[in-house]
Amino acid sequence: MSTINTINIDPVSRTVEYKNIHTSNLNQIIGCRVFSMINIRDGHAMFIDDEGRLTADENTGYFKLDYPGPIAGVGVIVGPVDEACDSTSATLSLADIERDIVWINNADVGPVPPPVVLGFDSSIEMIDYLEVMERGDL
Repeated sequence: MSTINTINIDPVSRTVEYKNIHTSNLNQIIGCRVFSMINIRDGHAMFIDDEGRLTADENTGYFKLDYPGPIAGVGVIVGPVDEACDSTSATLSLADIERDIVWINNADVGPVPPPVVLGFDSSIEMIDYLEVMERGDL
């Protein structure tokens, strides 16, 4: 793990700022037990609380950015992975993120949708399904 420059999104204070973090501290920075990584623009990724919507309360903040559903809690944007598969520093501009982020009020967030379990006969069938989903054709 290394120290990198990130873009941290705090939906409670509605701030977007550059921070220098040690990647081993992601759980503490996001404030979660388990985090997920979602791909966003230009090869960058954002780490989010995997259980954010499940554990949310009236003090949780929400936002949308390059992802279809509301994100609960802090988001940490990192740059593309390097040849060793380690995250690199974010190079996106704060102005672009601030322009594109949508802050969501708690009252406007609906219930967590029920889980959907899918089965596929082959990995090709699964990849075809994911490609259709990504295009929004479902």
